[in-house]
Amino acid sequence: MGAGIDRLREHLDDCETCRTDGLPVERIDMLLGSSRIDLDAAALSQQAFEAAQVALHAVAVHRFWRQVVAVVVVALLPLPFVIAYDAVLLRLLYAAASRVLSGTIANYIVFMYASSLLFLFAASYAAIPVLMARSMLPRLSTRG
Repeated sequence: MGAGIDRLREHLDDCETCRTDGLPVERIDMLLGSSRIDLDAAALSQQAFEAAQVALHAVAVHRFWRQVVAVVVVALLPLPFVIAYDAVLLRLLYAAASRVLSGTIANYIVFMYASSLLFLFAASYAAIPVLMARSMLPRLSTRG
C-alpha cells in the first residue's frame, strides 16, 4: 500500500496543478491505512463457480458429444469389411445348411444368426456413449 502513496507523492511533487489544489495526501494515506475490506475467498469462489457452472456444463456436453462422434466414426470404419465378411459367412452357412436340411430350416438358421449379429452390432454401437459417460463420471465428480 505504501508504494501507491509514494507514487502519489511523487506525482504531487511533479504536477503543478495538484500541488496548487492542495491534494490531502496525508488524509488519503491515513484513510487507506485504516480501512480494511474483509473478503471471504471461499464464498467468492463458490459464487464464481455457480455463475460459471452453466457455461462449464455446456462446454463439457459439447466436448462429450464431439468425443462420442469421433469414437463412433472410428468404430464405423471397419464396419463395411465386417458386414462383407458376415455376408460371405451367411452364404456359406446357408449353403451348408441347405445341403443337410430343408430350405425353410436353412433360411431360419441363417435368419436367426443374421438377426443375432444385427443385435450385437446395435448393442455394441449403442453402448459407446454409455461406456464413455461412465468412464467420464469419476473425473467429473472429483472436480465438482
